[in-house]
Amino acid sequence: MKPVHLALTAGAVLLATFSGASAYTAWRSHQQLDKLNQAMVQYPLLKVISRSKSYSLWQSEETVSYQLGCDNEINSELFGGTRPGITVRNTVSHNPLSPGVRTDIIWPASWAEPIKQLFGDAQPLSIHTRAGWLGQMETRISSPGFRVEKNGNMLHWKGLEATFQYDLPLQNLQHELILRGSDASDAQGRFKLSTQDLQHKGQYQRSSSGLLLGQETLRFGGMQLSGSQGDTQHSFSAGILETSLQSSEQGGMVALSGKGSWVGLHYNSKPLGDLSGQASLSRLDAKALADYNKQALAQGILQCHFDSQLANPANRALLARILSRSPVFAQVIALANPEGNSTLNIKASLSAPSEAELAGNDAALAKKLALQTLISWPQILPERWINDFAPEAQRDMLVQSYRSMVSQMLAAGSLQQAGALLQTRFELADGKLLQNGKPYQPQRAPALAASAPAAAPLDPAMPVAPDEALSQ
Repeated sequence: MKPVHLALTAGAVLLATFSGASAYTAWRSHQQLDKLNQAMVQYPLLKVISRSKSYSLWQSEETVSYQLGCDNEINSELFGGTRPGITVRNTVSHNPLSPGVRTDIIWPASWAEPIKQLFGDAQPLSIHTRAGWLGQMETRISSPGFRVEKNGNMLHWKGLEATFQYDLPLQNLQHELILRGSDASDAQGRFKLSTQDLQHKGQYQRSSSGLLLGQETLRFGGMQLSGSQGDTQHSFSAGILETSLQSSEQGGMVALSGKGSWVGLHYNSKPLGDLSGQASLSRLDAKALADYNKQALAQGILQCHFDSQLANPANRALLARILSRSPVFAQVIALANPEGNSTLNIKASLSAPSEAELAGNDAALAKKLALQTLISWPQILPERWINDFAPEAQRDMLVQSYRSMVSQMLAAGSLQQAGALLQTRFELADGKLLQNGKPYQPQRAPALAASAPAAAPLDPAMPVAPDEALSQ
């Protein structure tokens, strides 16, 4: 065979292979779009009104219009007699080297000019989905943000980026969302807000019971807010906020745990402290949670069911199953200052409530709840806050009133002293509420008055330490 014939033959084979792969890629993409629209039938909250397709060799298009459903539950008069909707166009690439779908929102004609003013020639929202040969999917969503100024007022939103990676059976899911911060101010200089980037990441896997469990993190770069009311200036600023959450399944039960911190909290440039905390919730029935997720899809808002959840006997039965393993909750929140840490420490457990108890038998439900709460703070901290934030003419009076109130509450036993800390402890057991080991007696807080006497010295000999109080 001559070289030219060989080249032509190879080219024909390559073109045929490419065309076949292109057809297969298009078929797979349209198959997924068909599945999506078929699934939408199950959710009447958003109805498919129309759907059209067009084909060419290298790409094809699908245009779908959706409209708010639940006609019997959501009155059209709420929207001026016209039910709101949205139209999207999916452009499917047939290129097997770069298969995927570009989704464009077809904005109403009346929105064209406002959108152009905000975004110029850029798309307000870009959505691209890529399909891998082995079923992996990746969807990227982005917005360029906008800046608008009018009469000296300014709003600058810096856009967003989001990436979702998943497989078609949704056994694995990863996502990352980034909000690029914002700035806002008014013409008179009375208001100014600046926020930094917020990033949220997650990675999940399908558990044996069918739940998507894993870990996620959030990081917010901080904010600054200032404003004025008359001649009074106010400002609040905060540094980095970080949180993390983990979920897992073991022995047929789901456990959740998380922690977080928010540093550099300031009001009027004076420190409020650094906030931190951790919490956990365990012993939730995994199978019941999975059934709840299915029921929420089958009988929830997407199906136009807006009734009270616990008023439905089926929902109460499901909730009783979720709580049947006697769940346990714990939480510690701390505010750190040079004067010491202010803390809120909670431990709680609930012994397998019945459906009848969840239906409103509060007395029986209270007997199944065990609760321990300890609240403590440095005695001197409120005085420092008064001197930092109260009007100067009222500071001495407020400090003396605070000291008087503390003395009276110590004498009544509703407060205890642990070194430099003040604390109070609540316990709920067998339906009875105790405060500092005695039956709880609601007391009216002493009124703050300018004539309040100076507080008596506090007794430093208090044997109960914060961490020991909840272990007794």
